[in-house]
Amino acid sequence: RSYFRTVKDYGLNHVRFHSWCPPDAAFQAADELGFYLQPELPFFGGDWTNPQVSSFALDEAKRILDAYGNHPSFVMFSLGNEPTCGGDARVEVAQALRAYDPRPLYAQGSNADYSKPHRYACDDFWCTFRSTGGAEGNVRGSYSHCDLPLGDVQLAGRGTVRDFSSAVAHSSVPLIGHETGQYQAYPDYSEIAKYTGVLEPLNLKIFRERLVKAGLADRADDFHRASGALQALNYRE
Repeated sequence: RSYFRTVKDYGLNHVRFHSWCPPDAAFQAADELGFYLQPELPFFGGDWTNPQVSSFALDEAKRILDAYGNHPSFVMFSLGNEPTCGGDARVEVAQALRAYDPRPLYAQGSNADYSKPHRYACDDFWCTFRSTGGAEGNVRGSYSHCDLPLGDVQLAGRGTVRDFSSAVAHSSVPLIGHETGQYQAYPDYSEIAKYTGVLEPLNLKIFRERLVKAGLADRADDFHRASGALQALNYRE
């Protein structure tokens, strides 16, 4: 409840769960607060040309719908993150799920076929980073290695006059910006102690060891605060 209230305070009305489905507690909290959720199947890419993948996807999606489909917060359902092959198979799965349970809005993938983004006819909503080629189709401000040179906010025209109306014009269904911000921050090493068991943060320990070897261990907090401040500027922009 606390998490969803914070997100609502920022003016947002839904959360996408990147390639996973949240537990029942998330749906219950969202129901109470009038919040929209977008669960996904556990695929990041995936070989959708393999019939076993499609078979598992359909069965797993039905299990998710059976378990959580009665929650009014279960508004959208995507087959996974950034699939790049087997488009016909994804369409078949999405259509089969709509026939099985017509209540949610379906999409055959989030940011699917991102090298040549296009909306599939089966999509009730379109989650993408770009609705057409060129700047007019950009649905987010930072493109990592997709649009060089790298930088903080890569789109030109900063300020309040820049919006995404040109990108929205290319979609006949609701358009959702895919992973709008992915700005990096330097780790807070005080969090290491919070993770135990299989969640042991080996990556953070490696980063800390590298910093020590570089003779900069006393600057860790400075790096964390500075990169976090840059994140905040980028997200605001």
